Amino acid sequence: MRWSSVMILLWGCLCWDAEHSQSQDTPPSSITLERLLPIHKESAEAYSFVLEGQPKTTIKLQPTPVSQWTNTRRNSGQLGHVFVWNVGKEPVAIAAIYSFPWQGDASQRRVVHELHALAPTLLQVSRSDSGTLWNPRSPATRINLSGIITSAPTERRFNLALRQIARRFEGYCLEPSGKRWELRLLPTPLMIYPITRGEQSGFGALVGMMGDLGNDLECGLIVEALQDSSTAWQWSFSPIRMTDKETYLQFDGSEIWKNVRSVTNTSWRDSDDLYFRFQDKTVPLN
Repeated sequence: MRWSSVMILLWGCLCWDAEHSQSQDTPPSSITLERLLPIHKESAEAYSFVLEGQPKTTIKLQPTPVSQWTNTRRNSGQLGHVFVWNVGKEPVAIAAIYSFPWQGDASQRRVVHELHALAPTLLQVSRSDSGTLWNPRSPATRINLSGIITSAPTERRFNLALRQIARRFEGYCLEPSGKRWELRLLPTPLMIYPITRGEQSGFGALVGMMGDLGNDLECGLIVEALQDSSTAWQWSFSPIRMTDKETYLQFDGSEIWKNVRSVTNTSWRDSDDLYFRFQDKTVPLN
């Protein structure tokens, strides 16, 4: 259900400069999301995931992107698709795979991968092609949302409560210049899913947040409500970074998470590589 590494570091920095040095022209009208979907999906299909300690658990790529976007104000026109991998119906990884014209040539698309781990268990990643390998080094920790009292959520009640809880989140991004971009919640979650983890069960949702440039995801939230046989429902969230900018989230007006630049937290990765972003290859359009 849908609610709509020293050489690697140097390489990544060079790619960052190249990606952000393109002109800001509108892409040709023939370059469409539909035309680019096979290229972006092929990149997603090269990834395989295993949950640590659970080698036999099946993780599948959802066949349809949960979101798609255009941003004509960056790199002569970025167009992208957002893919999710699931265990059962629960998401474990998300990727915005997008492309832009390479060195001003509209017939050559530079493909970028922007990935984030979602699973509360460490992900082990492999690729069937010879590209850069993403290596998350921690699980996506859930952060408790205290003070939320709800009746036992059926799926319908979870949906209703989620709408109210999601609106209590606000956020913004900061450019290196200090310019601030407000984040806006997407009106519909990207997906809602049932959860069964050992003795715990409940529901969760993947919620997207857009910035002021284009309609691509800049941030997101995992919001979950879980219960076991002896406790009340526990609400939690996990932030999803999907941007090269510094990012700040508040809940009920108080800061609850931030992504701030440091030696290990850069524009293209964070300290645990939960978030990792790189240029992968250049693909000619047919």
